[in-house]
Amino acid sequence: MQITASELKAIARLHAYMVEGEKKHYEESNKPKGHIFEAVNALRRVANYGATLATAPATAPRVFQVEVKETLVLVVEEEAESAKEAVESVQEQYGNADIVLDSSDFLRVDINAV
Repeated sequence: MQITASELKAIARLHAYMVEGEKKHYEESNKPKGHIFEAVNALRRVANYGATLATAPATAPRVFQVEVKETLVLVVEEEAESAKEAVESVQEQYGNADIVLDSSDFLRVDINAV
């Protein structure tokens, strides 16, 4: 099955429409496994992957290196005597895997030829 360019745009629009509300509900529900937010994020990946395939040449394939960089962001509130202390505490928590970012912390994806 091949997805058309207009179908890819529809998938991207659906993702954009749903992502904020579902992310909020997902976080308020303590990030349960199987939440619809995971499917909403899958729509973004489908749209990005399909757009890449749609632009591929019909001639003999060539090999390209493409960098995919996802940016995840999580703001952590930390009580401390100073900003430096707060940063050090969060760095330690992150290093101990007490803070783990996941798909709900997704901010953006950058895809570029290397």
